Amino acid sequence: MHITHGENKKFQAHLAKHADELLTFLYEDVEATNWPAEQAIRPAVRFRKTSGGHRSPSGAWTRDVLLSILRSARQRALDPLQLFARMLRSRNTVLLPAAAGP
Repeated sequence: MHITHGENKKFQAHLAKHADELLTFLYEDVEATNWPAEQAIRPAVRFRKTSGGHRSPSGAWTRDVLLSILRSARQRALDPLQLFARMLRSRNTVLLPAAAGP
């Protein structure tokens, strides 16, 4: 096929470069879309839109870290309250156990 438009040539080159990655979801157990990730951030977006956001960058950072830990705990079927308590009592970094595989 003869492509003359420059942007189409760039797009063709991009597709060729990533050809083995484009249909991974057909052969591996991975999501075909980012829908689960979009759903995961909905509460944060709703909070930002209804509250006007945070009053300080440190407040935003703190909330982001806490929600990230909470989400990770839930995805790993851990009790978030027990995890937070363990983290607050520990002088060392608390590592979450690896998520169970498929």
